[in-house]
Amino acid sequence: MNFRDFGKYNQFKEQFAGMSPEMKEQMMRMAKEQMKARLNAFVQKWLSQPVLIVVALFLGALVGALTAFFGQVLLAVSALRDAHPLYWIPGLALIGIAIVLGYKKFGRGINAYHDSRLLIDSQILHLEEFLPQMVREKWFDSISFDNLALEQLGVKNLMPQDKWDMFYMGDEGSSTMYVDMVNREFAANSTSETRYPLLDNVEDMLNVIHQEKKGKDID
Repeated sequence: MNFRDFGKYNQFKEQFAGMSPEMKEQMMRMAKEQMKARLNAFVQKWLSQPVLIVVALFLGALVGALTAFFGQVLLAVSALRDAHPLYWIPGLALIGIAIVLGYKKFGRGINAYHDSRLLIDSQILHLEEFLPQMVREKWFDSISFDNLALEQLGVKNLMPQDKWDMFYMGDEGSSTMYVDMVNREFAANSTSETRYPLLDNVEDMLNVIHQEKKGKDID
């Protein structure tokens, strides 16, 4: 059976829908065989031309070299970012948006803090000193903080209470939560040692976090 006999797509779709399950399975098997045969013919046609093989090898080598080069560049950029994170502030200012995350002394962050305690503390202190100037001079159109950064940098002291009440989104676990899709767990935040298995509904998961928060408030 030749698929061209079906004419236009809509006509084929109607005929396919009316077929028995056995016939549908046979049609799908025939389609796969046709696609495989055409792909093999295409590959053999290209492999029969030495010039194309040389071009393909050249392009493969070029792509590999570029990938290795940019990989080294990214490693160097990452190393510079980790060693001098404040160097990136002018570049972020050009974008107009900044997201500030607090340093988490949790998981791998514990070992990193143990090895570079003075560097990490000094970077947090420098950012805390820069922050009033960044806000006053409007370096960014928008600056967002996670709850840990709000605490570490004393952001609440930079604005009157009415502004704080307007912009503050609430404590962790009030309207947000942390989800670990690798281990299929969720928690109030990423540093919480109390983890729960994922549920089918996000609202149910947030209710679990709310119950945990109420329990801690009572204690």
